[in-house]
Amino acid sequence: MIGLDSNILLRWIIDDPSAPEQSELVRRRLEQEAAPLFINHLVLAETVWVLRHAGALSPEALANIVSSLIDAPNIRLQQPEIVERALASFMENPGGFADHLIGEINRHAGCTTTLTFDRAAARSPAFTGL
Repeated sequence: MIGLDSNILLRWIIDDPSAPEQSELVRRRLEQEAAPLFINHLVLAETVWVLRHAGALSPEALANIVSSLIDAPNIRLQQPEIVERALASFMENPGGFADHLIGEINRHAGCTTTLTFDRAAARSPAFTGL
Protein backbone atom coordinates (compact mmCIF):
# COMPACT_ATOMS: atom_id res chain seq x y z
CA MET A 1 0.00 0.00 0.00
CA ILE A 2 1.18 3.53 -0.82
CA GLY A 3 0.13 6.53 1.28
CA LEU A 4 -0.82 9.78 -0.39
CA ASP A 5 -0.21 13.30 0.90
CA SER A 6 -2.83 15.97 0.23
CA ASN A 7 -0.60 17.74 -2.32
CA ILE A 8 -0.44 14.51 -4.34
CA LEU A 9 -4.17 13.79 -3.99
CA LEU A 10 -5.06 17.34 -5.04
CA ARG A 11 -2.93 17.13 -8.17
CA TRP A 12 -4.49 13.76 -8.98
CA ILE A 13 -8.02 15.14 -8.62
CA ILE A 14 -7.46 18.42 -10.47
CA ASP A 15 -5.00 19.55 -13.08
CA ASP A 16 -3.12 22.31 -11.31
CA PRO A 17 -2.44 25.06 -13.89
CA SER A 18 0.31 26.46 -11.67
CA ALA A 19 2.17 23.12 -11.67
CA PRO A 20 1.22 21.14 -14.80
CA GLU A 21 4.41 19.09 -14.70
CA GLN A 22 3.62 17.94 -11.16
CA SER A 23 0.04 17.04 -12.09
CA GLU A 24 1.33 14.98 -15.02
CA LEU A 25 3.97 13.29 -12.86
CA VAL A 26 1.35 12.36 -10.26
CA ARG A 27 -1.08 11.07 -12.88
CA ARG A 28 1.56 8.89 -14.56
CA ARG A 29 2.89 7.53 -11.25
CA LEU A 30 -0.52 6.67 -9.82
CA GLU A 31 -1.74 5.10 -13.06
CA GLN A 32 1.26 2.75 -12.97
CA GLU A 33 0.86 1.88 -9.28
CA ALA A 34 -0.38 -1.65 -8.63
CA ALA A 35 -0.49 -1.26 -4.84
CA PRO A 36 -3.59 0.24 -3.20
CA LEU A 37 -3.43 3.98 -2.44
CA PHE A 38 -4.10 4.96 1.18
CA ILE A 39 -5.79 8.22 2.18
CA ASN A 40 -5.93 9.02 5.88
CA HIS A 41 -8.42 11.34 7.58
CA LEU A 42 -6.06 14.32 7.70
CA VAL A 43 -5.23 14.11 4.01
CA LEU A 44 -8.90 13.80 3.11
CA ALA A 45 -9.90 16.76 5.32
CA GLU A 46 -7.09 18.95 3.93
CA THR A 47 -7.95 18.01 0.37
CA VAL A 48 -11.65 18.79 0.75
CA TRP A 49 -10.84 22.08 2.50
CA VAL A 50 -8.54 23.19 -0.34
CA LEU A 51 -11.06 22.16 -2.99
CA ARG A 52 -13.82 24.09 -1.19
CA HIS A 53 -11.88 27.25 -0.38
CA ALA A 54 -9.23 27.57 -3.08
CA GLY A 55 -11.12 25.66 -5.75
CA ALA A 56 -14.53 27.12 -4.84
CA LEU A 57 -16.24 23.77 -5.37
CA SER A 58 -19.81 23.34 -4.19
CA PRO A 59 -20.73 20.91 -1.40
CA GLU A 60 -22.31 18.67 -4.06
CA ALA A 61 -19.11 18.60 -6.12
CA LEU A 62 -17.10 17.82 -2.98
CA ALA A 63 -19.51 15.02 -2.11
CA ASN A 64 -19.07 13.55 -5.59
CA ILE A 65 -15.29 13.59 -5.19
CA VAL A 66 -15.38 11.96 -1.73
CA SER A 67 -17.91 9.38 -2.98
CA SER A 68 -15.66 8.52 -5.91
CA LEU A 69 -12.75 8.00 -3.52
CA ILE A 70 -14.92 5.75 -1.32
CA ASP A 71 -15.93 3.68 -4.35
CA ALA A 72 -12.56 3.54 -6.12
CA PRO A 73 -11.21 -0.03 -6.14
CA ASN A 74 -7.58 1.08 -5.79
CA ILE A 75 -8.20 3.50 -2.88
CA ARG A 76 -8.15 2.56 0.81
CA LEU A 77 -9.58 5.22 3.10
CA GLN A 78 -8.86 5.28 6.80
CA GLN A 79 -12.05 3.97 8.42
CA PRO A 80 -14.26 4.28 5.32
CA GLU A 81 -17.44 3.78 7.35
CA ILE A 82 -16.61 6.94 9.32
CA VAL A 83 -15.92 8.83 6.10
CA GLU A 84 -19.29 7.69 4.70
CA ARG A 85 -21.13 8.88 7.83
CA ALA A 86 -19.22 12.18 7.80
CA LEU A 87 -20.13 12.69 4.15
CA ALA A 88 -23.82 12.03 4.83
CA SER A 89 -23.76 14.43 7.78
CA PHE A 90 -21.94 17.06 5.70
CA MET A 91 -24.66 16.91 3.06
CA GLU A 92 -27.50 17.16 5.61
CA ASN A 93 -26.16 19.65 8.18
CA PRO A 94 -24.29 22.95 8.45
CA GLY A 95 -20.52 22.97 8.83
CA GLY A 96 -17.54 21.95 6.79
CA PHE A 97 -16.58 18.42 5.84
CA ALA A 98 -13.71 18.43 8.37
CA ASP A 99 -16.19 19.32 11.12
CA HIS A 100 -18.36 16.34 10.27
CA LEU A 101 -15.34 14.07 10.01
CA ILE A 102 -14.21 15.19 13.48
CA GLY A 103 -17.70 14.58 14.85
CA GLU A 104 -17.90 11.08 13.38
CA ILE A 105 -14.38 10.14 14.51
CA ASN A 106 -15.29 11.27 18.02
CA ARG A 107 -18.61 9.38 17.96
CA HIS A 108 -16.75 6.25 16.88
CA ALA A 109 -14.41 6.74 19.84
CA GLY A 110 -17.41 6.77 22.19
CA CYS A 111 -17.95 10.52 22.62
CA THR A 112 -21.54 11.57 23.24
CA THR A 113 -20.85 14.99 21.69
CA THR A 114 -18.03 17.22 20.51
CA LEU A 115 -17.76 20.67 22.06
CA THR A 116 -17.15 23.53 19.65
CA PHE A 117 -17.20 27.29 19.23
CA ASP A 118 -17.94 26.82 15.51
CA ARG A 119 -21.50 28.12 15.09
CA ALA A 120 -22.21 26.13 11.93
CA ALA A 121 -20.88 22.86 13.32
CA ALA A 122 -22.79 23.45 16.58
CA ARG A 123 -26.05 23.10 14.62
CA SER A 124 -25.09 19.54 13.63
CA PRO A 125 -26.11 16.55 15.75
CA ALA A 126 -22.57 15.44 16.67
CA PHE A 127 -21.71 18.81 18.26
CA THR A 128 -22.59 20.97 21.22
CA GLY A 129 -21.83 24.67 20.95
CA LEU A 130 -20.28 26.58 23.79
